[in-house]
Amino acid sequence: MLVILRTLEQHTRGQNVTTNVGKPGVPWHAAVAGGIGGYVVWGRYSGVNFQIVMYLMSRVLISLVRLLAAKGYQPFVQYRFKRAYPVLATVVWASVMWLYESEPQTLHPSLLKSMQFLYDESCRWDNGVVDFLPSAATTAVCLLTWLQV
Repeated sequence: MLVILRTLEQHTRGQNVTTNVGKPGVPWHAAVAGGIGGYVVWGRYSGVNFQIVMYLMSRVLISLVRLLAAKGYQPFVQYRFKRAYPVLATVVWASVMWLYESEPQTLHPSLLKSMQFLYDESCRWDNGVVDFLPSAATTAVCLLTWLQV
């Protein structure tokens, strides 16, 4: 896609068409190519695609905030990541707890299941003290690690 966009740009300017494969002529070419690739490759919903897109979204949002800070935009320029991170963690956890308690149907099924396990199921002792003992497999792994086998 980048090659096509760069070729079209050079052709409309009457320039000889040359390209370095994988290098956009201008940054917006990469954005257009990413948008098309995102739609074609990742646009169909699946659990895996959703997880990958969510992973990227969180990192892109952090990068955009860092870019705004580097460009001098207020209030982003006033804060360093180390100082802002506790605020981010607070907002994210406050949001997920509020959504879980008030609008659980809006949460992604895997997140909802995790929250149910952490905050509902873990409060019940269905098997008594056995719920707090490690499984046989965990015990074996710990023992083998301790014995350095």
